[in-house]
Amino acid sequence: MEAIIALNNQTEPGESGIHANFWAQAVVDTYYESEDYRTLLGSVADSPDIDPQQGIGSCLNQIYKLMTLRANRNVNQDLFGCEMVS
Repeated sequence: MEAIIALNNQTEPGESGIHANFWAQAVVDTYYESEDYRTLLGSVADSPDIDPQQGIGSCLNQIYKLMTLRANRNVNQDLFGCEMVS
């Protein structure tokens, strides 16, 4: 967040264009929304049926957590995918 604030303060007030102001605010909003999601995901216990240390288990465990938080995320539909790296 410190880096975002530093970049946002590179211009003097009144000298920045309206597009730059919208972009900067979008970056700050995204940072805080991401932080909220990290906190929510951290509040959900790992799936008892998935070993996150084996194969695609980490990806499947993340999907399990996202599905558990569906109501909190206020979404109508999800599409998830995992990739196995050999």
